[in-house]
Amino acid sequence: MNFLLLVFAVVLILIPGVIVFIFKLIFHKNRNIYVHKVALGVDRLGAVILYNKWGWTVSSLTYYRYIKRESEKNKKGVYYYFMKLINGLFFDKSHCENSYKWELNHRKKNTSNTTLAVYQ
Repeated sequence: MNFLLLVFAVVLILIPGVIVFIFKLIFHKNRNIYVHKVALGVDRLGAVILYNKWGWTVSSLTYYRYIKRESEKNKKGVYYYFMKLINGLFFDKSHCENSYKWELNHRKKNTSNTTLAVYQ
């Protein structure tokens, strides 16, 4: 049943979603803000797909996993290299770390949002 709901949701998102996305790219008055929100949403979807964690970005969770699982034992494991890849894509050596710190600060201000403690 859950698989059918997933397929149904993907079909509903893909067909009209692409049309609405293109329409908003053309006609939305605050295009940059809209594109940033879409990119952040896709990033958070990626975190659910890769890490099975809701409400976080891939960058922040990669850094979190690095400091919790690798930095004490083996500083150059999978999360280290994935973090380096993400940082390189953003041309920022501290992107993942900054993303993690932003997420923590954001949650302090918005207590209704998720926390890592709930999902560990």
